[in-house]
Amino acid sequence: MNDNNALDFELLNGYLDNLGKEMLRKMFALYTQQAPKYIQAISQSLIEDSSEQWQESCHKMKGAASSTGFLLVREKLIAMEKSNGSATVKREQIELLKEINKRTELAFSQWLESC
Repeated sequence: MNDNNALDFELLNGYLDNLGKEMLRKMFALYTQQAPKYIQAISQSLIEDSSEQWQESCHKMKGAASSTGFLLVREKLIAMEKSNGSATVKREQIELLKEINKRTELAFSQWLESC
């Protein structure tokens, strides 16, 4: 993963200019609090073998990632939302999502502290 492409810097710099660093901290805190819940919902949809719930859960997290400027997370969720793969493939997608999300959260945190 190229962490330089993980974030939408144009969006984030706009937020920084218009909302300030403290509001970005709050947005990030909210995202990091909600992300595990989104991932759990995606995982639960796999357990319940519900394609509709899978798509809805991926879509919800995709929106949160988009509004937080998490480009790679958003891209992964776009692919997952459309996925018709087996349970094994979907489990692998969830694990990769977790890794991408973790690294993107780190990149965001480092960017914010450098501002």
